[in-house]
Parts: sequence; structure tokens; C-alpha cells
Amino acid sequence: PNAFAGNDTAMCEGDSVLLSASGGDNYSWIPKNTLQNANSSTPTAFPPSTETYIVEVTDNQNCKNTDTVLVAVSPVPFFDAGADKTIICGDSVQLNTTQIPSATYSWHPMNNISDYNIFNPMVYPINSGYYIAKLSTIEGCDVKDSLFINVNEMLVNAGEDTSICKGAAIVLGANPTAAAG
Repeated sequence: PNAFAGNDTAMCEGDSVLLSASGGDNYSWIPKNTLQNANSSTPTAFPPSTETYIVEVTDNQNCKNTDTVLVAVSPVPFFDAGADKTIICGDSVQLNTTQIPSATYSWHPMNNISDYNIFNPMVYPINSGYYIAKLSTIEGCDVKDSLFINVNEMLVNAGEDTSICKGAAIVLGANPTAAAG
């Protein structure tokens, strides 16, 4: 038989990948300890590190042949969306995740944000809430983390109450203060 174990592939550490062999009637894969359904043409592989799998293909005349497929395992990168933040309503804040070369980023929610596809966008939240950052590496690893932005209301203190006589003038001043929270 013309055994074919499929094309070499890559996966992220902790994930699994479906292998696919062809060329015969019966299939036997090794090593079996990191495979589910090792005697099928389409086992699921969950290697903890890069592994070469060998498939033995048998046809209807009991002729055998083998082929190999490499499953490259990429480590999950360290990823941190940053510390929780507290701001006053109307303020903005810059987010700053772990920067990983050649990775792509996406932030949610996507409103009130300068650019939701960069590692360090400016956000202009009007309500408190979570911002979720997703990192995707070129090796195919997706990692998520989040941070909470607490948006405090702005209170205005117009100063002490003052009595004046009719026709008199007074200078008023106000001081914005953040609400406790």
C-alpha cells in the first residue's frame, strides 16, 4: 500500500491535533501513549512535546507499509494583560500587555478604544468593566487575560456655602474630586 501519514503539523502545548492517514484498510500508530484511537486512520494526538508519529498501513492483501508525521509542539507564552486600574470618568488610560514579537492582539470590548489590535491601546471607558486581551502567536497558540477598569464618577465641590448682601460680588471656585470607590 501507499502509506501516507499526512502533512507535518504544529500545535500549541496542551492542545490536541487530529492526524489523518490514508492508503490502506487498517492503521496502527506509534507511540500509542499520546494518541486516542491509535488503531484508526484519524487518531487524536496530544503530545506534551514535539513528537514523530509512525503509522503502519495494511491493505486488503495484508501488505504493509509505513509513513511518519511530525507534530511540532510550541510552548504557551507567558501573557499578562496588566494590573487593574482606577480612573475618573472622562479620563483615558493606556493598557499595556506582554509584548511578544510577531504575535497578534485583540481587545474586547472594542468600543472606546484607540486600536483593539495592538498590545498597548488607549481606552476611554465610560463605565467600569473588564477588558479582555487575546494574544495569538505565529505558532498557533491563543492566550487570554483580562483586567478590570474601575471608573469613578467625578464629583464637584463648589466650596463652602456663603451668604452675601444684595449687590455684593464674590469669586466662586470649584474643585473636582473623585468619588470614593
